[in-house]
Amino acid sequence: MMYFKKFLFCLSIFFLFFFISGASASTFYVNESWNVDDIQDLINDESVNLTGLHFNNTGSGFYNSISLDITRALNITCDIGVTLSGLSDFTEYAFYVLSDNVSITGFTITGYFTGVIAESINNLEIIGNNILNNFDMIDIRDSNNVTIDNNEINNAENNGISISSSSNLSISNNNISNMGSYGIFLDEVNNTNITKNNIKYNDEGIRIDSSNNNNVSNNNITDNTNNGMTIDETNNIEISNNNIKNNDNDGVDIFSSNNIDITNNNIEDNKESGIVLDEVKNAKIKNNKIKNNGYYGIRSGSSDKLTISHNTIENDGDTGISLSDSNNTIITDNFIRNHEYSGISADDSINLTINNNNITNSGTAMYLGNINNGTIKNNIIKNNENCGINIDYTKLVKITNNIIDRTNNGIYIGEAVDTNITNNTITNTESDAISLDSSVQSIINNNIIKNFGDYGIYLDKPSDVFILYNFLFDNKKTGTGIYLENSCYNNIRYNTISNCYDGIYVNGFINNVMYNQVKNNYNGIRVDGDTNTVSYNNVFNCSYEGITLISGMDNKLLKNNISNCRYGIVSNDVAIIKNNILNNNKVGMSIEGGMAWITNNTVKKSTYGIKSYLGSLIANNNKISSVVYGIYSESNQNEIYKNTIKATAYGIKILGSDNSIKKNIISGSKIGINIKGNKNKIFKNKIKSKNFGINIIGHQNSLTRNIANGNKYNGIIILGNNNKIAKNTLNKNKYHGIKLVGDKNVILSNNVKIRGIKVNGDKNTVSKNKLGKTKGKDSIHRLCIRGYKNIVKRNTN
Repeated sequence: MMYFKKFLFCLSIFFLFFFISGASASTFYVNESWNVDDIQDLINDESVNLTGLHFNNTGSGFYNSISLDITRALNITCDIGVTLSGLSDFTEYAFYVLSDNVSITGFTITGYFTGVIAESINNLEIIGNNILNNFDMIDIRDSNNVTIDNNEINNAENNGISISSSSNLSISNNNISNMGSYGIFLDEVNNTNITKNNIKYNDEGIRIDSSNNNNVSNNNITDNTNNGMTIDETNNIEISNNNIKNNDNDGVDIFSSNNIDITNNNIEDNKESGIVLDEVKNAKIKNNKIKNNGYYGIRSGSSDKLTISHNTIENDGDTGISLSDSNNTIITDNFIRNHEYSGISADDSINLTINNNNITNSGTAMYLGNINNGTIKNNIIKNNENCGINIDYTKLVKITNNIIDRTNNGIYIGEAVDTNITNNTITNTESDAISLDSSVQSIINNNIIKNFGDYGIYLDKPSDVFILYNFLFDNKKTGTGIYLENSCYNNIRYNTISNCYDGIYVNGFINNVMYNQVKNNYNGIRVDGDTNTVSYNNVFNCSYEGITLISGMDNKLLKNNISNCRYGIVSNDVAIIKNNILNNNKVGMSIEGGMAWITNNTVKKSTYGIKSYLGSLIANNNKISSVVYGIYSESNQNEIYKNTIKATAYGIKILGSDNSIKKNIISGSKIGINIKGNKNKIFKNKIKSKNFGINIIGHQNSLTRNIANGNKYNGIIILGNNNKIAKNTLNKNKYHGIKLVGDKNVILSNNVKIRGIKVNGDKNTVSKNKLGKTKGKDSIHRLCIRGYKNIVKRNTN
C-alpha cells in the first residue's frame, strides 16, 4: 500500500511533466520517506517507463540502509547533500548494477561493505560521487564500457576501485585516498584509461594484474604506504605524465609483463626504488624525472628488450639504474647523477648498450659484472668518486668515445675477455686511467689519457692485449704511462707517452713494445722478463733512462731511436740490434748483467757509447761516435768485433779477462784499446788514435794482425807476462811501435817501422819483426831490449 501511494504521487508528477513538456517523462523522484523496498519495487516494476531515478533532498538528505539492485537502464541522480548510508546494519552495497546503460551521479555513499557493485553489464557511468568509509568502494566485474569520473573516494578498509574481467574503462579525475589496500585494482582488465586521478595515502596506489592495453596517465600517486603502482602479468601498458612521489616502497613495480611504455613521469622521493622491473619484456622508459628515491632509480631483473632513454635520474640512495639478468637492454641519453654506489649497475646480462649518457657525482659511474656483448659509447662521466667504468667477468664489451674526468680510476676491467677500449678521453684520475686485471684478448686503442695519478694504462696478468695509438701526456712526471705486470703475449704499439715517471713498464714474457713515441719522461721504457721485444720506438728527452731491461733472458731491443736521455739503454741478457742512440748525456748503452748481444747499432754523443758492469757483451757492427768512451766493460768474456768507434778518450776499455776484440775500426781516441785483464784476444783491429793504439795490462793476452799507426806514443804498450804480439802493423808511432814491460812474452812477425820495439823484462822472445830502415836518432830506437835471457832473432828491416 505504501509503495502504491508513493507510486501514485510519482505518477501524478509524471503526468504533470508529460503535459507540460509534451514528451514522455521517465525520471521518478524519491525522498527520504522512501525505504529501500519502496525504491526497489519501483525499479522492478516493469509497467513503469522508468529511465531516471532521482533522490531528492527534502530534509536531512539522509537515506538509511539503501541497497538497490539496478536491473534496468537508469540514470540515477540526486540533489546536493543526499547521503546513502549503510551504517545501521553495515549493508552489503548501495548499488548493485545488473543492467546495461546505468549512470550513478552525485551521491555520498558511506557505511557499506561495498559502495557500488557492477557485474556483467555494459555502459556504466559512476560520476561525481563521494564514496567513503566503506570496506570496498567500487567493484566492477565482467563489464564493458565503464566510466568512473570525478568521484571522491576516501577511507576504505580494502580497495577504492576494484575491476576484474572487464574492458573499455575510463577512470579519471577521481580523488582516491586512505584505502587499506589498493587505490585502484585491475585484474584481467583490457583497454582501460586511468587518467588525472589523485591517489594518495593508500596502502598501494594502483595495482594491475593480468591485463592488456591499458593507459595510466596524468595521475598524482603519492604518499602510499606500499608501492605507488604495481603491474603484474600485464601487456601493452602505457604509464605517462604521472607524479609518483613519497611512497613508502617503490614508485612503480612491474612483474612478468610485456610491452611497457613508461614516459614523462615524475617519480620522486619513494623510500625504496623509483621503477622496478622483474621478468619484463619490451619495456621503454623515456623522458622521466626520477630522483630522491631510497635505493634505486630504476631496477630491472630477469628482463629482456629494455630501452631506458632521455631520463633524468638523480639523488637516489644507492644506484641510478640497476640491471640483473636483463638482456638486450639499451640505456641511452640519460642524465644520471648523485648516487652513492653507482650511476649504472648491470650483472649477468647479455647484449647491453649504454650510449650518450651523462653520469656525474656518483660512487662509480658504471659497474658491469658478467656481461656478454656490451657497448659503452659516447657517455660523459665526470666527478665520480671511485671509478668511471668498472667491469668484471665480461666478454665482448666495447668501450668507445667516452669522456671520463675526475675520478679515482677511469676504467677498471677485471677478468674480462675481448674488451675493446677505443677513442676515450680520460683525464684527472687520482689513480689509474685504464686498469685491466686478469684480462685477455682485449684492445686498448686511440685513447687520450691526461693527468693520472698512478698509471695511465695498468694491466695485471694480461694476455693477448693490444695497446695501440694511445696518447698519454701532461702527467708532471709522476706515475707510469703504460704498466704491465705478470703479462704475456701483449702488444704495445704506436702510443705517444709523455711527462710520466716511467713511459712504459712491462713485467712478463713474450710481449712486443713497438713504434711508440716516448718523450719527456723520467724513464722511457722499462722491461722485466723473458723473450720480450722492444723495437722501432722513439724515446727521447727522458731525464734518466731511455730503455731499460731490468732482468730476464732472450729479450730484444731492435731499431729504436733513443736520444737526449741520461742513459740510452740499460739492460742485461738482451739482444740490442739496429738502434739509433743519440745525445744521451751519460751512457748510450749500459749492460748490467747476463749476456748482451749488441749489433748494428748507432751510438752518438754520449760519455760512454757502450758500458758494461757485470754482464758480458757480444758487440758487433756498431757505429759509435762523438763519445768519450766507445765501449767500456768491467766484465769477462766479451766479444767485441767489427765495430766502428770514434771516441775522444778510449775506443775500447776492458777491465776483465777472456775477451775477444776483433776487426774493430777505432779512431780519434787517446787510447784505441785499453785492457786490464788476462787471456784476451785482440785481432785485426784498425786503430788510429792520438796517444796509444793498444794498451794492455795483464797476462796471456794475444794481439794479432792489428793496425795501429801514427800514435803520439806507442802502437802497442803491454805490462804483463806470457803475452803474444804477432803480425801487427805498428808504424810511425812517435815513441815505439811496441813497448813491453814483462816476462816470457812473444813478439813475432810484426811490422814496426821508424821506431820499433822496446822491451824491459826477462825471457821474452822478439823475432821475425820488420823494423824498417831508419836514420839518425830513430835508428837507436829500432830495437831496445833490456833484461835477462831474452831471445832476439831474425828481425829485419
